[in-house]
Amino acid sequence: YQSSVFIKDEKQIEDTIASLENMELKTMYVKDTLVNENRENESMNTTIMAFIVSVVIVSLFILSYFIIKIILKSRNVYFSTIRMLGITRKNAKQLLKIELLTVLHIAFLLVIIFCISILNNWINIAYIKDLLGYLQIYDYIYIYIALLIISILISNRYSKQLFKKSAINTYTEEV
Repeated sequence: YQSSVFIKDEKQIEDTIASLENMELKTMYVKDTLVNENRENESMNTTIMAFIVSVVIVSLFILSYFIIKIILKSRNVYFSTIRMLGITRKNAKQLLKIELLTVLHIAFLLVIIFCISILNNWINIAYIKDLLGYLQIYDYIYIYIALLIISILISNRYSKQLFKKSAINTYTEEV
């Protein structure tokens, strides 16, 4: 005889199939047996989606770069002052890295706390909770590494720009 199993949550399919196979039942996942007539369309859609995701990632990087650049320009007075007091390029670069990495860690920690509070139903936002269900721990690690690299690259670039002009010109520069 044949029986069917219906699952409410799509994320539980693999666990259900594994538990049925542990009970020595032969399983056939219906989605694996379907013939896909629109394989060309699917590959075209996948290519278009990959392009769109790439464009979104690049635009988010550019947007975040300009926002960080504006924030750092607002810090010109501080860095110009310590430059006038005799800080070296290396020390200014290290100070800038420390500042950006501190901001990165605080922001990333706040986002993680926000995600945990949504997953534990302390904050009830169903749409974000569904989206967070698709992220795994390695996704958060990739995001953290990408943000870390971006922060270091931006601090290196800004520290070079800080010493291009004289300290007075940097000090009086408008934001």
